[in-house]
Amino acid sequence: MINLKIFIDNSFETPWAVTQWQKIIGTWKESSLIVCGSVENADVILVTLTNPKGDYAKIIDFIARSKKYSNLAEKVFVFDSCDTVLGLFPGIYASLKSYLFSQKRHRTGCYIQSFNEFITYKESDCQDSIRYLFSFQGNATAAVRNRLFATDFGREDVLIERAKGCPGQNWNSFSELLDFKKQYAEVISRSKFVLCPRGIGTSSCRLFETMQSGRVPVIISDAWVPCSNIEWSKFSLRVREKDIANLPNICLDASGHWATMALEARKTWEEWFSHKGLARLIETSILDIRRARKYPERLLRSFDWPRRRSLARARHLAVRSYTAAMSAMNHVT
Repeated sequence: MINLKIFIDNSFETPWAVTQWQKIIGTWKESSLIVCGSVENADVILVTLTNPKGDYAKIIDFIARSKKYSNLAEKVFVFDSCDTVLGLFPGIYASLKSYLFSQKRHRTGCYIQSFNEFITYKESDCQDSIRYLFSFQGNATAAVRNRLFATDFGREDVLIERAKGCPGQNWNSFSELLDFKKQYAEVISRSKFVLCPRGIGTSSCRLFETMQSGRVPVIISDAWVPCSNIEWSKFSLRVREKDIANLPNICLDASGHWATMALEARKTWEEWFSHKGLARLIETSILDIRRARKYPERLLRSFDWPRRRSLARARHLAVRSYTAAMSAMNHVT
């Protein structure tokens, strides 16, 4: 890796997100990613949108129209963890749908941290602690999750449980929320495989929490694009949304080497998605996009940006999708 000088713009983030980024950057001292204090000295400008303050659609519209970086367009990238995105800017996205994804402009990323402080790592060779072949605890934020809740797998070693909602929603008390989070983390640690269906976005925090816990994620999201430079088949299963009923057979077939996969999942999380690993993810992704921009147009995917004809149209779609997602989330019981 070359030493890449980067300026990180957190100006659109909530105070919570700014604090998280400060913690993350503090772990990068041994990386080849060098954080600059000025735009002028930076090779790359990274605008973070991990927990934006205010209306997301208005923020992306403001960034696109702003003169702040108008003369530095080739340097500007985003790190966007929001659920309903269009990929207007080159950068790293957690949940950009496959039909909007361009190898010339985009790479898949993650979330900056788990929202469950009880997620811990337990060695996968502790067989006595394993109770479930596979498990899922979550709420109904996508059609694929509704199908999971409606499916009777007919096994005592399978747990499918509908939760009340996201942290901060529909909980009677803070202690009730803490109890659920503890139980959620315990169920993961007692499972060989953890189902990671898409939610409002194509990705899910559960995918990275499962890897952090040293368990095997089962990714159920047809429109999710895997992070590049990672051999996902070594530590995860990818199941089509229509094949949910066949999950017991799929997991049983892989059960013989689940422990090896679990160790690899934890190793990959440390290398790419931990606070320290994010430096590698960001640097590799940006350099990949830079190289891809040099490829002849005929070698790129035929469906490439810009397929949307105007920023006004893109903003309209962003507002509509974001509003619909928030409305659906507020109606989850």
